[in-house]
Amino acid sequence: MNKKRNQTFVYLYVLAILMVIDDHCGTRIGFLSGIFPYNSFYMPLFVFASGYFYRPGRLWDAIEHKAKKFAIPFIIYDAVMILLAMIIDSIFNTRWSRSVSLKTILRMLAGHPTTTLNGAAWFVMMLFWVSIGYCIIRAVFFESRLNDYLLTAIFILCGFVSLYICILMPVDEREVLKVIRGLCKIAFYIQFYHLGYMFNRYGESLLNRLKKRDVCLFCVAVSVFLIMIYGDQINFYETEGMESFHSVVLPLITSVTGILFYYEVMSFLSGKIGERKELSFIGRNTFVIMEVHLLFVNIPNFYVYHAIVHGSSRYNDFPIDQFVNNTWVRYSPNTRLAGFFCGVIGSLMIAYLLERAKRLYQKSLPSGHSM
Repeated sequence: MNKKRNQTFVYLYVLAILMVIDDHCGTRIGFLSGIFPYNSFYMPLFVFASGYFYRPGRLWDAIEHKAKKFAIPFIIYDAVMILLAMIIDSIFNTRWSRSVSLKTILRMLAGHPTTTLNGAAWFVMMLFWVSIGYCIIRAVFFESRLNDYLLTAIFILCGFVSLYICILMPVDEREVLKVIRGLCKIAFYIQFYHLGYMFNRYGESLLNRLKKRDVCLFCVAVSVFLIMIYGDQINFYETEGMESFHSVVLPLITSVTGILFYYEVMSFLSGKIGERKELSFIGRNTFVIMEVHLLFVNIPNFYVYHAIVHGSSRYNDFPIDQFVNNTWVRYSPNTRLAGFFCGVIGSLMIAYLLERAKRLYQKSLPSGHSM
């Protein structure tokens, strides 16, 4: 049962990371995005999946584990990406790198990468702080059914309050407001971490008693109804800065329906297809893909930029100034589609090389030693 259940989450991780790349390419593939828009649920899905695998334990052990899993690799990747950005800037006259200072380092630790080349990785540090915060709270609220349900109410309420604050707060560059938004971001996402834990402990067995078809149809009906009423307002695009929310309640509803729908779909597929080496490889490398995919997504943009610099008039509508200053350019449908496949293939190549290097390193260690 554990193996089958975990395989479902392997499929969920694969789907979610492909959605991340597709979203960053302007949704050219669009996995059912007309019914379940990516930005209405897919970031909470990652947090939910992490919370699903939470296990109570010693606080310091949990902090050490999370630091090794999230914070330290994030810092290493960020350092590599800032060096790559500097190299790219020197070759192509872009301005993707930033000067490194104490302020940028502190902002990086708070979840703001030092280069837009690593911009998507804000999620990694957010998940780190969410998981650390959850472990600390769990050290105070010992494990019991009563406390589990009490924390559910508290976390959901905190999520509502955090969105209420962010909706009322003006979009401003003052550091104090950025700090408040950062705390609100943790308060918003921690509810999904806890819901993942609750789903593992209480909800999954109940959900499995229902027909998958009925659950999926219900989720589709809710999502279609909300799109009919609210349209694009069910999306929350800028959760890095907590600046794009239109409702206090909608994000929780759309996240839960999207997560439940795809849980049922992936549960069905994992039962039919079973374990696949290719999918397992992607599922265990979502961190690497999250960190590096923007580099490869921009390969078609570099081609267009290079052509313009060398006198081509074919791409007169390409936003050169925007591209020079950051990595978040979504140009034509063709370059965005090519960018999706470049992002997937390039990221998987890096993940493969890193896994090979890790295996070679482990083989070189004396007997009895491991990473």
